[in-house]
Amino acid sequence: MSIKLFAYIKSRISAVVITLLFSIFSLSLQAETISGVVKDQLGNPIEDANARIYQVTQIGSFIQVGDIIKVGADGAYAWTVSPGNFILISYFNASEVSLVGAPQTIISSEDFLVSSDTIRDSQFDFVVLSGKVLDSNNTPIANVDIETNISWVGPEQGPLLKSLQQSLTHNNGSVRTDVDGNYVMLLFSTDTCLASGSPNCVYDITYTPPVGSGFSSAVRSDFTISSNQHLDQELTLVDQLKPKIIAGPYVKNITDNTVVIEWQTDEPVTSVTQIIGGNIFSNNQLKTQHSVVITGLNSDTNYSAQIDTTDANNNQSTTANAAFTTASNADALAPLFIQPLTVTAISETQITMVFCANEPVNGKFVLND
Repeated sequence: MSIKLFAYIKSRISAVVITLLFSIFSLSLQAETISGVVKDQLGNPIEDANARIYQVTQIGSFIQVGDIIKVGADGAYAWTVSPGNFILISYFNASEVSLVGAPQTIISSEDFLVSSDTIRDSQFDFVVLSGKVLDSNNTPIANVDIETNISWVGPEQGPLLKSLQQSLTHNNGSVRTDVDGNYVMLLFSTDTCLASGSPNCVYDITYTPPVGSGFSSAVRSDFTISSNQHLDQELTLVDQLKPKIIAGPYVKNITDNTVVIEWQTDEPVTSVTQIIGGNIFSNNQLKTQHSVVITGLNSDTNYSAQIDTTDANNNQSTTANAAFTTASNADALAPLFIQPLTVTAISETQITMVFCANEPVNGKFVLND
């Protein structure tokens, strides 16, 4: 009885082992390999790029298979998978790879069927945009950040209707001019984007100078590129100097209720003259010679005036001050002409006449036929 039981147990164990070995063998027959290389536009491996694989289910969901692989110097990756449909995603940041002018970029493939060992490379077909950033005197400008982005879907599409997706972004200093104003940036061809039918297949490239450099930013809009290209960009030096009052302010022609304040600036400016506790007198014309008639004052009264000027680039001057006392009595003296009436222009319908008096005046011209 014991011998028969032992033989039975031995036969059952053998059957289980054979079944297990058969199952392992069957699984090994169903295991396939997906392998490839992350490459640049020249076919060279991109060391330290990342790759990962997802299986696409029949309902369109994604299941990550295996680990994310940071590729080595050979750019190679490989996973063992069961047969099915997959998408391959490759990506890297500018700081991770040694490519000059590299962006932050990602390529997600269309879905593809794996029924046997499959080699599927991931190639970033960049084109090279290079150039210089200069000022109006062709002097190079260093440390200019250059930013842009683009993305699109298709036209490639797999059997489960998952489409190729590509995107690229330059920001956070991924491209910056060197001491000679040179830059290099890697872009995707806009022709490839156009083939997808996407409506947004142009680059808007922004050039941002260093803070405090005095240069304004510039944008190159609707830029297209299909092959390696050279593109220079000029930046404009913005006036950041405050305007200065180089003469005055002078207080003239004081009466019991009016005065004239005059001054000169080193560049054309607009002005605001405020009587402390009183009226404000504005002039929105850009000029260097300034004369403001202050009206509505009280007689025999001390006043202070503040003068502020602003140039065309919105730089404001330091406030200037003027103090004066109005006359105690009304002006009883008639104004005098200190320059005679002069005709300066004549046309078929009008004439222009000018004169200068020794104080602010109101007047009228009477013409006789």
